[in-house]
Order: sequence, then structure tokens, then C-alpha cells
Amino acid sequence: MLTMSQYQSAIEQYSGQFLEVVQSSDLNSPVPSCPGWTMADLTQHLSGTQRWSTEIVRTGTRAELPVGPLDRAGLELWFSDGARGLVQTLREIDPQQPTWNFGPEPRVASFWSRRQAHEAAVHLWDAMNAQGRPFEIEPKLAADGIDEVCTVFLYMKLRHASLPDWAPALTFIPTDVADCAVQLKASHRELADAPHVTLRGSAHDLLLALWGRRDLQGIQIEGDAALASALLASGITP
Repeated sequence: MLTMSQYQSAIEQYSGQFLEVVQSSDLNSPVPSCPGWTMADLTQHLSGTQRWSTEIVRTGTRAELPVGPLDRAGLELWFSDGARGLVQTLREIDPQQPTWNFGPEPRVASFWSRRQAHEAAVHLWDAMNAQGRPFEIEPKLAADGIDEVCTVFLYMKLRHASLPDWAPALTFIPTDVADCAVQLKASHRELADAPHVTLRGSAHDLLLALWGRRDLQGIQIEGDAALASALLASGITP
């Protein structure tokens, strides 16, 4: 994990870049990586989750997802104010303050600095990709995002027994982050009983594959590539 300050700086930076993309976009234009969504939908979603997280951190309890304005001026202001409020709230709260979240124990406020850093990073990629502009998530943050998927979102799937029994154990090795390997044990079986597949590539590419933003083309695979692709397509992330 990175420091709370690094997560919060990432939220601030990536939210600022996201707003710049929104300001230069047609809000009715599609977002290919989020089928059925427009840029307005993506903006509503990111700002809504940021405001939702802010309320959770402030109260310590689960909150309702808010809905923002539809007009451009109102939506841009809603987004800007929401991102600023989230960062301010996260910087002021004790990271160990007991706070509701959907991850494993301990359920404390620090969860939301991490979660919203990755939310902003992936959705900034969505927005940039929709405009045909290149963007890569910073390697250490992307590597941490791989770990978050493997420890938080996988936890949710296993808790509800919603992954298939044939699921392999995946090991992700980001080639641009030194001494980093993340393992995903994707079933209730003992790890030794599961087929193993190792994926090597940039942290950015591996993270996008986990979030369904790209296929495994160009990623080095050791083991059964078809099993790895099938697991990633089965919905580890929402």
C-alpha cells in the first residue's frame, strides 16, 4: 500500500485532469470502455461515488449514492466541489477511524483514500480513452490497484461464493515495479490444488486487464492463457 498522502494526492491530481477532459468533451459522446455510458454518465458516476465516500467517512456509516445536475455548468461545479470535499475530508479524518466499507477487516477510514485513488485513476483512463488520448496510470499506484482487486474485490466475490470452482490462481508480476508480485487465489480450494497462471506486463496493463478495460494481448503468460482470460471475463471487478 502507498501512504495516505500519496492516495489523496492521486485523487486530487486525477480528478483535476478528469475535469479538464470533461470541459473539452461533448457530454453526450460515448465512453467505449463503459458500454452504454456517455461522458455525462461517467462524470455523474465518478462524482457520485466521491460524494458517497465523503459522506461515509464523515458519518462512519453507509450512505445513499447522490445524483447530480444534468446541465454542463452544474455538473462541472458539482464534480469540482465533490472532489475537493472528498480530499479535504480524507486529509482531516484519522485513517484508523472506524468506518463502514465493503472490504475485509479492519473497516477503517483509510480504505476510502485507497479506493477513491483507484476509482479516479481508472475513470480518468476511461475519459482519456474516449477522447483518443493516451494515458498511463503511474506504475506504483497501478501495482497497488492490482493488489486492491486481489484483496478487496476478490474478497467480495469469495464471500458470496460467486466465482467458479475451476478458477485458477493468478500471479501478477508488474515488470515496471521492482520486487512486486501479487497473487490472486480465485476459489475456496487450497492454493496448491488450483491451476497456476503467471501474467507479466506493465502495472498499468495488468490493472486494466483486471478491470476489463483490455484483453491479454501483449501480456506475457505462463500457464493456461484461456483459463486466465476466462477468469478475468467472469467478473472479478464490478
